[in-house]
Amino acid sequence: MSFGGAVSAMITSIKNNTRLRRKSYLNQNILIKDEKALIDKKATPEQLEAIRNRLIEENRQKRIMNFKIFLFSLLLTITAILLLLYVW
Repeated sequence: MSFGGAVSAMITSIKNNTRLRRKSYLNQNILIKDEKALIDKKATPEQLEAIRNRLIEENRQKRIMNFKIFLFSLLLTITAILLLLYVW
């Protein structure tokens, strides 16, 4: 008896999936046109050097922040372990 409901749900799912594929295909064509416009643009060597230096500095800041978070969590873990050992 429940076969009809399962089949109708399957058909609805297939219809929805085909609609998504068509939309993504159309959007993909639009993106390809925009990418061609972006590829034609050139950067000067000074701009490339500025971008490189900025990225290096951003990565350095992220690395420092990750190291601080790691040390803080390590300190909390060690403190919790020592407190548990002392109480127990």
